[in-house]
Amino acid sequence: MDAFDVDQRIEQAVADFPAELRPWLLQVLTAPADDRARAIGELYADGEAFALAELLIDMEEDPIGEQVRAMVATALRRAMRP
Repeated sequence: MDAFDVDQRIEQAVADFPAELRPWLLQVLTAPADDRARAIGELYADGEAFALAELLIDMEEDPIGEQVRAMVATALRRAMRP
């Protein structure tokens, strides 16, 4: 999978994410590490967004997680443009 494929997959995932929740996700992804951890913990504890919490945890633990967060944040910003 090349960089273009990754970007396309991220764009599609963002397009599938509920529009009303995109600002919240962007805020979480761009927050300082402590705030991200708190938000992820709340999602995990809630149980209804367990899969999203797991994905965000994976992004935190992955060596390229910072790059992935930046790519998703960019895609979210594009998707939220009028």
